[in-house]
Order: sequence, then structure tokens, then C-alpha cells
Amino acid sequence: MEEFENLDGLLAATLRKSGIAPVKTIEKSECNKTNGLASSREIVSVTFEDGSKLNFFLKVQQSGSQAEHFDETLQIFQRETKMYNDIIPMLAKYQEDTGKDVQFPVKEMFPKFYGAGFVQKDFYLVFEDIITDTARLVTAKDQFHSNDQV
Repeated sequence: MEEFENLDGLLAATLRKSGIAPVKTIEKSECNKTNGLASSREIVSVTFEDGSKLNFFLKVQQSGSQAEHFDETLQIFQRETKMYNDIIPMLAKYQEDTGKDVQFPVKEMFPKFYGAGFVQKDFYLVFEDIITDTARLVTAKDQFHSNDQV
């Protein structure tokens, strides 16, 4: 896995590999926080040289965290990387190759994965942000919604 000096370097390299326009600026959201033992998250907004803008969700395994300790045995982040890099594209290709009318296309069931890398020993997974700037909701332990509300 590639290592980077800073988050800007990771994002620029990862997005370049995806064929996206060169990065102009990166802005971190204030909602960045730790989610229990498993990981922390960051939301970043990237403006590109062509003026377009995209939001990204970053899942972070912080160096020295309990998550890193558990991951030595469970390999959660490595498995997730494998799933997004290899298994989902393989299943999507199978669906396309079989030509069947698919009710739930695999490509549409998961956020787009752009890549992963280390930034000063923290392990980052880079995803499209499918929530920010949308009307979509995610419920949590302290938030309950009826089927009509969701």
C-alpha cells in the first residue's frame, strides 16, 4: 500500500489514478470524528482545476488506535479494500457479462471506491460521499425514523 506525507498527496494521487481532473483545493469538513473502536471518518470537499467539485468520505484507521490493534488479527481494512478493489468489480462484470435484467446492479449498491493509502501511518479508504449535500438520511442508535420518513 502506498504511503503519503499528507492527505492532499493521497487524494491527488488516488483521484489522478481514477482519471479525475487535477486537484485545486481540498477542504475538510468540521464533522470529522471518531466512530467507536473501528475507525474514524473525515468528509472532504475537493475542488478541481476545471472548477468542478466533489465530496469524499474517508474512513480512517488511526495509527496506535484500538482499531489498529484489532485489525492485526481481523484484517478488517484489508478485507474492505479487497472487497471494493476486486470483488465488487468482479460481481459487476459478471452481471454485465450475463446480460440479465438485474433488479439491483452491484455497481449501484455501494459507494464508489477511489483507493486507499497511508498518511503518516494512518490508513485511509477513499469513497464517494453519497450523503453530504443530499436529502438522504442515515439513522443512528439515537435517531429513529418510520418507513414513511425514510
